[in-house]
Amino acid sequence: MEGYVITYLIIEVAMLRCVLLALVVALGSDALAGEPHRHHGPHVHGEATLRIGLDGQLFVVGLEAPGASVLGFEHPPRDETERARYERAADVLRHPDRWLSLPEQAGCILDGHEVTSHGFGETPAPASGGAHEHADFDGSYQYRCRAPLALRSFEVRLFEQFADLHKINVELVLPDRQGSQVLLPGATTVPLSK
Repeated sequence: MEGYVITYLIIEVAMLRCVLLALVVALGSDALAGEPHRHHGPHVHGEATLRIGLDGQLFVVGLEAPGASVLGFEHPPRDETERARYERAADVLRHPDRWLSLPEQAGCILDGHEVTSHGFGETPAPASGGAHEHADFDGSYQYRCRAPLALRSFEVRLFEQFADLHKINVELVLPDRQGSQVLLPGATTVPLSK
């Protein structure tokens, strides 16, 4: 009976670590510090932020992108052309296999994801204090990887999908380190091993 209790406690602790990791990546450190502000970093047109976490078999990705970086505009679609661009962008972000290439050897399976947009007419964006209201896309993606040690690096193909995106800031939370990196068109590999 004692062995069962210890095993149960180990599993519970591991699950709590996974939940905490997912929260850090999806919400950013501001949310854990009690900050009510929705944006976690600077809202810079032409840029996006990826937060990456790896803990055991859990691989999580958080995405924040200004609407201007994804669509070239930050307002509700005004015509059918803008509506089509918005729908295409949302569809691409709902299907991470279109912009994220994980090594097959790692055996990563998408376990859950959520993509939201703000300021495009569906959900009002919070006022930023100025006349310009920001609009953006946020995504969180959770994978279970059968062989996480094979997840040595991965490719981000967001530049191929969104012409107005010029820079991606990557923040990493890995079992052995934390770090950051900048991706640019032509330099889209994120190494996870040293």
